[in-house]
Amino acid sequence: MSGEQTSVPLTASTLVGLDETSAVPTYDREQLVPSIVHICVGCFHRAHLAAYVHNLCQAGRHDWSLVGAGVLASDGAMAEALHAQDRLYSLITRDADTTTVEDIVIIVDLKRLEKENIFDQAVRHIILKKKWRVERG
Repeated sequence: MSGEQTSVPLTASTLVGLDETSAVPTYDREQLVPSIVHICVGCFHRAHLAAYVHNLCQAGRHDWSLVGAGVLASDGAMAEALHAQDRLYSLITRDADTTTVEDIVIIVDLKRLEKENIFDQAVRHIILKKKWRVERG
């Protein structure tokens, strides 16, 4: 054995076959309610808000999940990358002694604001990036 590891694409079908080094969700994504729309799903959002909502679902609160909404050109590239992975991603957390890997499935949909309706009766919150300003003309 050469000690080399093979890379496995992260998708819904490969999620169940991952080894114990990656914590897989204990909840069923199909049962989640899309209650938060987040405009511009970037790295900071996925490492913080999405991880927090993931932890709620891990604790049994299935009335929360995220819909990502894109408006920028870069949002299209993020949507393509996440769609290729069935909207899954791995969150790696490190401290001085340990590294943990959690697979996050909390993003239930990705939409383009100019093309799709993001409003649903279940949506309770819409969140914008902190840097955004709304200007009235």
